[in-house]
Amino acid sequence: MNPISKTFERFKADFEKVIGESESKLADRISVHLENFFIEVAQAIENCESPIEKLISLELNQAIKQSRLERMVDVIEVNPQAEVEVYEGRPKERLYRVDLLVRLTKFISAVDSIEYAFAIECDGHDYHERTKEQAARDRQRERDLMNHGITVIRFTGSEIYDDPFGCAREAIQIMEHYVQNIFRF
Repeated sequence: MNPISKTFERFKADFEKVIGESESKLADRISVHLENFFIEVAQAIENCESPIEKLISLELNQAIKQSRLERMVDVIEVNPQAEVEVYEGRPKERLYRVDLLVRLTKFISAVDSIEYAFAIECDGHDYHERTKEQAARDRQRERDLMNHGITVIRFTGSEIYDDPFGCAREAIQIMEHYVQNIFRF
């Protein structure tokens, strides 16, 4: 018997012992909660491209639930492989794809809100800084994103593999700090 089935059977037996009768809808309700959980997990990794992106996205989803962010802001959006346009309409207009774009919105009135944007970048050694030109492009890209109001949070692939939840938690702590200490429109 798998661990989920064992847990369910123990829960069911405890329920019957305490209540004195079987709960006919118990299995249905647990099923709904498990289905919602699996849908949430699938959505967290659905559009991620690499294993390290999937790891941190999955852990970021969990870290958000354990953080103060949900009490600090009204909307939290996590978008894997998001495209960000910088310098729109200008000669040096560029379109960048970020590994994970986290947008936080806090409504301060019916028409005004404070918005924060964070790009979480997962730097696998195969794609980043193999040459001086790649390193220069990465640094320019980071400056362009920051100039566009997007705070860049970088982790190496090794950091993510070694401690994906720790990386996600660190990213959340940075976001909490920004929301708590830096006022934006």
